[in-house]
Amino acid sequence: YELKKKEIKGEYLVELNFSKQSVMLNGALLNGKINKIIKDNDDWTVVDWKTGKGFNDWDEPKQSINDELKLHHYRYQLMSYKILIENSRDYNSNKVTKGILEFVEEKTGDKIQEISLSFDNKETKNELERFKKLIIAVYEKIITLDFPDTTKYSQTIEGIKEFEEDLIAGTI
Repeated sequence: YELKKKEIKGEYLVELNFSKQSVMLNGALLNGKINKIIKDNDDWTVVDWKTGKGFNDWDEPKQSINDELKLHHYRYQLMSYKILIENSRDYNSNKVTKGILEFVEEKTGDKIQEISLSFDNKETKNELERFKKLIIAVYEKIITLDFPDTTKYSQTIEGIKEFEEDLIAGTI
């Protein structure tokens, strides 16, 4: 609190719940709760608070396998928030341009450790489109009760990405 109290503004949206926002993606009903939204006119930044070990960068060197997997899923979480807002009933006129993870238990100097993800570059836009395809593929598997065997995939970031690609391609 001491490190962030000067940044707290009344116009922030905090703990915004999307369960009643009717967010659909090809039949999949999506919901979630966003920790904080920073509004800058129609451009919004989504913020998720994390406890535990913090990160300085998405591609930090010498990460453990668990750290790689955690960061992979954190990116998806921020992308999910963008999808929720931009496809919601009440907030769809806003554009989410950035996502931030704040590691509330980690400090760098006199600041809370954080990493951000810009949604305005081509690489992230492509990643977001891929993620939407993955959501749809997973939804299809769930509604058809088609739960594929995953034992052939390694429990590494490469194995997870291979599994995701196979889901998207419909080969499993």
